[in-house]
Amino acid sequence: MITKANELRARKTDFIAYKSYSIGSVILNKIDSGTCPNCNPDYPLFLFWNENGKTWIQKFDNCGEYFPLELNDSKIADFVSKNFKIIKSEKIKYYRTDKNMVSIIDHSTFKQFLIVKSNIEIYNHFDIHNLSNDSDDPNINYQYNNNLKIVKLDKMIKKEIIKLDSQNLFKRDLLKCK
Repeated sequence: MITKANELRARKTDFIAYKSYSIGSVILNKIDSGTCPNCNPDYPLFLFWNENGKTWIQKFDNCGEYFPLELNDSKIADFVSKNFKIIKSEKIKYYRTDKNMVSIIDHSTFKQFLIVKSNIEIYNHFDIHNLSNDSDDPNINYQYNNNLKIVKLDKMIKKEIIKLDSQNLFKRDLLKCK
């Protein structure tokens, strides 16, 4: 993905890099003709970009890359363009049960974003535990966190990936296996 991101930077093309991963989880991989030999795919990474009036997504993992896919619309890129300054300043607050008590868990899921717009790069990340709410120990930051634009962006990206994945549209470029 680094090579592709650098190509986009060199062309001064705005992009979003996205990763969702869990620590301590087990990943089951299906071995078939679309799999790189001698490699077990790890957490996928995704790039989104607009170029020549079209919006693209490309999937990557530790085994190599997939072919880019043209998206039907530019909702994700438009959302980032419209909310870039807000996303740049937003930070998810910790799950707090009160002003002195923070809740943490192990084996959580984490989201990471690198957003490049007009050569300005922002990095944002969060632990999805901080978006949750337990009735026994309510999160005083629940409303605040779940109303952030970065959380809305995460939901939009996740929805698009699930849709494309369910249609089996991500095809590995076997010539670029590592």
